[in-house]
Amino acid sequence: MRAVATASVVGRMAGQLEPEMMDCFWRRLFPGQISDDPGMAEGLDGASIELEGYALIPIATGFTDTADSTSLHVPSLGLIAAGDVSSTASIPTSARATRRHGWSGSTRSNGETRVGTRVSG
Repeated sequence: MRAVATASVVGRMAGQLEPEMMDCFWRRLFPGQISDDPGMAEGLDGASIELEGYALIPIATGFTDTADSTSLHVPSLGLIAAGDVSSTASIPTSARATRRHGWSGSTRSNGETRVGTRVSG
């Protein structure tokens, strides 16, 4: 199995995997639950991922529930897996609700794709 992500997400992952961040934050939150080598996604080779002959296109959505959020568009199915990007339920409960402007901008960018189905989280 190969994990891939956009360049901005890979960069953010690298920062989260720094020893100080792992030891002083993540391992304190999840004691004994994180392996010594948690793995790292590779940067995408191009603008999309192919899965069983279908193009999966990542869409950078900026800051939604966290920085460098993305959605995944599957044009052939008219589907977008958007998580909190398209979930109105996430706005009032988000710890970063003050970043509402970024959230609303990301929903507009997802609205520019031809999508019949949105998977929210």
